[in-house]
Amino acid sequence: MTMNESLIRLSELNAADYNLNDNSIYNPVGRTAYGYNGEKIGSVRDALVEPSTGRIRFLLVDVGGW
Repeated sequence: MTMNESLIRLSELNAADYNLNDNSIYNPVGRTAYGYNGEKIGSVRDALVEPSTGRIRFLLVDVGGW
């Protein structure tokens, strides 16, 4: 990732716009997120990715109940 590159939401990433192969991009949306002790903490709602590679940098997790 270059210093000038901003992260974007995976849901906003159009692989065709970035010359990426759709099969090479992992989509964790809907998966269960677990905490350090293995306890379920919520569900993955989206991810922040590098637009040039589709590489996931951060997960956005819905933990509810706050």
